[in-house]
Amino acid sequence: MELMPHFRVMKQAVAAALAIVALVTFQGQAEDTAESPAFREIYEVVRTNLSGLTEAELNQAAVDGLLAKLRGRVVLVGEAGSTNPAVAGFSIFERNLAVARIGQFDARLNEELRSHFRAAMETNKLKGLVLDLRFVAGDDYAAAAATAEIFLGKDRELLDWGNGLSRSSADSAVIEVPTAVLVNRETLGAPEALAAVLRENGVALLLGNPTAGRALAGREFGLAGGRRLRVAVSPVKLGNGSEIPTEGLKPDIVISIPLERERLLAAESYGAQVVSASTTNAPGSRPARSRRLSEADLVREHRELTNQMESAPGREILPPKPAVSDPVLARALDLLKGLAVVRGNRS
Repeated sequence: MELMPHFRVMKQAVAAALAIVALVTFQGQAEDTAESPAFREIYEVVRTNLSGLTEAELNQAAVDGLLAKLRGRVVLVGEAGSTNPAVAGFSIFERNLAVARIGQFDARLNEELRSHFRAAMETNKLKGLVLDLRFVAGDDYAAAAATAEIFLGKDRELLDWGNGLSRSSADSAVIEVPTAVLVNRETLGAPEALAAVLRENGVALLLGNPTAGRALAGREFGLAGGRRLRVAVSPVKLGNGSEIPTEGLKPDIVISIPLERERLLAAESYGAQVVSASTTNAPGSRPARSRRLSEADLVREHRELTNQMESAPGREILPPKPAVSDPVLARALDLLKGLAVVRGNRS
């Protein structure tokens, strides 16, 4: 009987704890379902009460936030162009497979990609190309149409982004090898249009995750001070009249992977790339770095090489090639290698 008061206290404590949990849960649900406060209301409260903030700074913060939130649908025209190369890297894997990583999607892309490919063909008989459009955004649809031309050798209808239907020129093809295009949720705007055109014309397969769904034709509005604001009004159309879907392009081969992990693995794979003598780099870009090996890696590789030499004396043993850790890139390279074998057997 002496223990009963303790049980009573414990029971009351548990009941109180459950009540607190229920209250917090209810408040959290209420916050989730509550309407967001009005923009003008927040703006005025901040403007009136936040010290050390000028009107110009507050205005810039509001503009930046609005443009970031509506990325791909609202664009401030006339932003300063980037000095980064359009082709961030052009590398050779497996001796005859090229990988082009797109950096800045603008009017330079057509010529840079053309130049890199031709230079690589002088020393390597390329049998495939990976065009990496992951984490690439842009609104230059003319650049998308111009870049698509180097994959096409006929007069074809390409894109309509509100300026009339663009067409490719006859006999303009430079890249005539099987092509795999890598895309993901941060493939946004004009890069989506390029991917869609290449697939529609049967010159490329898409691998990765669905794109952002922001290939949108815009209408421009004048602003005070001479700036212009482009607001999306309708989806960009392909040459056959179909609209690029606003839910994004679905790849031919879907490879599910979280976005941030994909970003890390892509950087790791390009840093540990198989480099041949003909590997080229975009002007101003840094050479790709090799993957740093740990002591355990070195011991394991030494043991493997020793075992191979003992089992095959007198035969030259080549060091193992570093694996491509990025599953999307690895799948694309395997696909192109398979196509190269099939085409070789048929020739």
